[in-house]
Amino acid sequence: MKLYKTILLTLATIASVSTLKAQFKTAPIIITGIMGNGPKTDSVTLDIMAEFGNAGHLQAETSLDQSTQAGNFHFVLKKSSKPFYVSFHSTFNEQTIPFSWENHNLDNYLVEPGDSIYIAYDNQKQTVSFSGKGAEKFTWRYNLRQFAKQFNIIPPSVAWEYDTIFPNLEAITNYAISSLEALKNKVTPEIYPILKADALYFLSATYSNMASLRFAADFGDTAITERTLNNYKQKLLNYPIDTAQSDLKSYSSVFGNLMVEKARADFAYHKIKGYPNPSDVYTLLKTCYSPGKLRDKAILGYMYTMNAAGRLTDSLLKAALLDVKTILYREKLIEIQDNNQKGKTIKDFDFRDLKGKKVQLADFKGKIIVLDMWFTGCAGCIQVAKNLPAVEEALSGHPDIIFLSLSVDKDKNKWLKSIDPNKKAYFGYTHYTTPTTIYMNTGEQSFDHPFINRYNPTKTFPRVMIIDKQGKIFSSSPPSLTEEGNKDAFIKLLETAL
Repeated sequence: MKLYKTILLTLATIASVSTLKAQFKTAPIIITGIMGNGPKTDSVTLDIMAEFGNAGHLQAETSLDQSTQAGNFHFVLKKSSKPFYVSFHSTFNEQTIPFSWENHNLDNYLVEPGDSIYIAYDNQKQTVSFSGKGAEKFTWRYNLRQFAKQFNIIPPSVAWEYDTIFPNLEAITNYAISSLEALKNKVTPEIYPILKADALYFLSATYSNMASLRFAADFGDTAITERTLNNYKQKLLNYPIDTAQSDLKSYSSVFGNLMVEKARADFAYHKIKGYPNPSDVYTLLKTCYSPGKLRDKAILGYMYTMNAAGRLTDSLLKAALLDVKTILYREKLIEIQDNNQKGKTIKDFDFRDLKGKKVQLADFKGKIIVLDMWFTGCAGCIQVAKNLPAVEEALSGHPDIIFLSLSVDKDKNKWLKSIDPNKKAYFGYTHYTTPTTIYMNTGEQSFDHPFINRYNPTKTFPRVMIIDKQGKIFSSSPPSLTEEGNKDAFIKLLETAL
């Protein structure tokens, strides 16, 4: 029960300043620093993170690239009247190993108007230090991530490791809260509740793990699953999420997703235990939380997730439009509806084919289009590429169906290597599908291509759409081809479009 009490204390602390309103001055944000004494860094990238991403994994809304001068970098962000999150990484050459120290990754750090933060890397010691106005936020998050590295809080590959998840979560949560408490007088009163909400990141991840892996049931050991269910009941099932002070906590990149993941985990728990359950996760999400800005954000996040997974139905979207009252989030729901509704004409933009020639979707009018959006390195995108050939083969007798592969890779050579059929034969995995597939690219605009911004605003990949012969949306949420078992349903849906 210690973890449960710790979380209650956290929420009580947040609620104790429930009358505080968000008041942020409009000011620029400056992030500067030096890469240190290690290998030469060619460039650095600062990502301004989008509010919503794929199942809680935030995506970049805007990316700023900058060449370094003797290892120094200097970013001046435009004036802002609200806090947001940034990520930072550097580039050496094509051989740099992703997520290695040399990439200097800093993921999802909170900034507020007026910050002037200096980042100093020591490549020999492999440490980072922060100074300047607002640097305390960076130091706290960095130290929390370093502390959490010693624990296996990510979905385990070995079943028995489920027995360590709950004590590990308790240790991380205690550290996050106690270390943040020491900074209470060093950060602004508006930012402190947001950081308190962010401190529950690993709790959100645990809920997600429980739901996605069905409390270890997929490992086939009923004893482990029963222990996991019992631990969940004792420590997390009755965890009350306090949505007071929702205006401030709505800025958190964690809290809305935490609400969604808890609803998913609670739903899975009741289903496995055979208890009475709401008809779906959305009903549980709606009924567990009080109406307000936070619940509205959580509902919108769930809609994005369901849309990316190919499970967003018209009835679910209509229910969300009835329940969400916050104007900003209602507008985003309407945008989802407008850009995904069956029968809506697709707005066209320019793409490039393998030879660099301009291509538009209108060039294929009169044919049904299966549009597969992806990028190199996306594991789910590879699964779609593996399953698409069987779909294409099943419909090979219908020349009025074409398959378009749309890459958002900015690096043309990387894109071409990913669709090299010889590489597929050698490695067994690439984004190459079939010789008859039409391969296109978004070019220099990459993730910020206007087509992606319109029809995949959370930059969630893979993303598959079906467009009818008149150039209208037939389905923006077809059965997900990341799972082989959905191929038959996908084929059947295409047959209805003929």
